[in-house]
Amino acid sequence: MKNNTWVLMFSLFVFVAFLAGCANNTGEAVALAKNQTNKTGNLFVSSIPSGAGLYVDNSYKGLTPSTVYGLLVGNHAVKVTKSGYNSYTATKYIYAGQATSLNVTLTLAQNYTNQTNSTQNVTHKVCSGTSCVSVGGAGVNQCTSNAQCGTSNQTNQTNQTGSLYVYSMPAGASLYVDNYYRGLTPSTVYGLLVGNHAVKVTKSGYTDYATTKYIYKGSNYLNVTLSKQTTNQTNKSIAK
Repeated sequence: MKNNTWVLMFSLFVFVAFLAGCANNTGEAVALAKNQTNKTGNLFVSSIPSGAGLYVDNSYKGLTPSTVYGLLVGNHAVKVTKSGYNSYTATKYIYAGQATSLNVTLTLAQNYTNQTNSTQNVTHKVCSGTSCVSVGGAGVNQCTSNAQCGTSNQTNQTNQTGSLYVYSMPAGASLYVDNYYRGLTPSTVYGLLVGNHAVKVTKSGYTDYATTKYIYKGSNYLNVTLSKQTTNQTNKSIAK
């Protein structure tokens, strides 16, 4: 009987020690998880214009504005890119348990600026019953060899084109001009000839927007507010 009592007490001691060990391990696991959480932070990136590609540590994270979660504490390489604009790069320090913000203003790329501002002189010469053209002073003359050309008039080809800036609510919609995809809104399309152009803005879950926009010399603007599709419209789209 006495031996049985000792065995029972020993078993009870082992069981209590086991429970204490489990509790200790659980506490360590919780502390470790909490410690790991404290070693990460978030990064919110916005850009002007929006809809730019966001890369963190060379990994694509979506279009701006966007929040990147679970970044380890420390420095991270950030890159923001958009067609027609100079890429933006920076090193951003992420703090534990905090949301770090980065606001980026992109600048137009030089080639787009030149495309807008450059001039190409076209000289039209009137000959005796014949018209000849000299482009940019290159002397490409289509007159007959004996033709006499009079006073020339210069025109600027750049003045015959304009740009179109399209903004939509919500942003990130697909933009088409004359049935050509031009990127995601907000976006600027350069080098459009003066005159009417077909514009279409589409986004999943919203009714397509289509219009004819007259492009004037210089800058043109179009603000579009997309309307959400009804249940019937959504079902028809799925059926298609």
